[in-house]
Amino acid sequence: MNTLTVEERNTVKFSGNTARTYGGAIYGGNSSTALSFYSTGYAEFSKNRAASGGAIYSVGRINLLGDFTFSQNQSNELGGAVYSGSSVTFGALSNGTFSGNTITATTELDTRGGAVNAASVTFKGKTTFENNTITAVGSKSINSGGGAVYASGAVTFGDTANVKFEGNTISSAATQSFGGGAIFANTLKLAGTVEFTNNSVKNTTLSTLFSSGGAIFSFSGMEIASGTTATFSGNSAAYGGAINAYKGYLTFTEGASVTFRGNSAARGGAIYADAGTFTLAGDVKFLDNTASAQAGAIQIGEATLECTGDTTRVVFSGNRVGSDSKGWKNNDILLVKATSAMAIRDAGTYDFGGGILATAGGSLSIDEANVTFRATSATAIGGTTTVSGGATVSMEAGATFTTKALTVRSSGKLVFGTQGAESASIVVADAANISLDATACLELAASSAYAHSARYDLIEWTSGDGSALAAGLTRDNFSVMMNGLACDDAMWIFGVDANSIYVELIPEPSHFGVFAGLAALALAGTRRRRKKA
Repeated sequence: MNTLTVEERNTVKFSGNTARTYGGAIYGGNSSTALSFYSTGYAEFSKNRAASGGAIYSVGRINLLGDFTFSQNQSNELGGAVYSGSSVTFGALSNGTFSGNTITATTELDTRGGAVNAASVTFKGKTTFENNTITAVGSKSINSGGGAVYASGAVTFGDTANVKFEGNTISSAATQSFGGGAIFANTLKLAGTVEFTNNSVKNTTLSTLFSSGGAIFSFSGMEIASGTTATFSGNSAAYGGAINAYKGYLTFTEGASVTFRGNSAARGGAIYADAGTFTLAGDVKFLDNTASAQAGAIQIGEATLECTGDTTRVVFSGNRVGSDSKGWKNNDILLVKATSAMAIRDAGTYDFGGGILATAGGSLSIDEANVTFRATSATAIGGTTTVSGGATVSMEAGATFTTKALTVRSSGKLVFGTQGAESASIVVADAANISLDATACLELAASSAYAHSARYDLIEWTSGDGSALAAGLTRDNFSVMMNGLACDDAMWIFGVDANSIYVELIPEPSHFGVFAGLAALALAGTRRRRKKA
């Protein structure tokens, strides 16, 4: 067959057909083959079977431009419902469903595309993929990819796409790698409106190493375009509960809106980025994702993480690592390698409820952005933390932050929240690793009353002394705020001792009378003169 066209207003149904090799219902065997279903046509394929292309096998193009249903079709290797050696296009007026299509592998053959397998796939209209599966029986050496869709080339979503992936799975005991519970693609571009819900990749008997990308596995690159609305909920795998970006690029574009909620993995509850460059921008939320071993939301292997965009807003909340039996720890991002780097640039806002870990030696740089570390967060940077370009980094009381080295320059600001007599602080490995230029600002801030006579250690160190810091710091490097208003300079002092840079609040004169107040001010003056001496 060279060309099959289903004209407008016509209906075709294929049910219960079987082929031993290719195309249970339809086979097109040369590159000029084109199968097209037009905008008002309807096609239904159910319970067809073949070795590859359970319903349709075409060496050429397939165009699904109208209404269609593919349900309960089955193959043993490639394309549970549809296989194309060229392209599959879902038109702007398409409205279709792929449901319950399966690949069941019983021999040592690669299994790809529980519903659709093609060189490239393009979505422009409305399509739903639900409960499509790839299952490898036994422990054969099998590579499996794309519980719903597999593309050896590109998967592209247009601006008019409205596509849902729900309950698609890969389940195997194979000794080879596999991934992409919903989509496996060499490159992928998301646009329009896309939902990924409860998709999964599972290895039933072997190490979790062999399951990657509960919703998406991208081999060479993935982009989420501006204007996209994407949600990832309840997806699961071992490496990257929602997305596994193997290499190349993973780019979230400013103007996109993306939510990751309740995804789970052993490593990278929402995202595992192994190598290349990961660019994070847009309105992005990571909420309640979990990992049993590492990285509640994002794990970075040898990749670099760059956060950009003046309108970017990224929120991490409720992401955790651990288990019910061993206890849970709050965690957002893990940088695995000593060469891993995370850079936050431009005037966006970032909110971390769990914190950042780069204990192998990775670095963190923040320039211009506004970054908040909540009281529940724990951050540990094995390399250098740099705050510059007018960036503001705020830490709530209760947050912990350790780093090998700290540089604050070019009007960078650190804001330390308080809770009674306690404040947030940064702990640095050695005082010699602390660099604060003349424009650096350390701010003690509270939304409730300070504990008077209390000392608040802002920056501490575990070795070395602060003599060089004491010589360089002036009162211009410090401020004390209450409910956003500056406190009277006469009511506080700053100091540098052998262990920390601190701010101390002087008792209120009302507690001791006028003479006590004057004595307190005199004491403050004496301390300042000693520092200058």
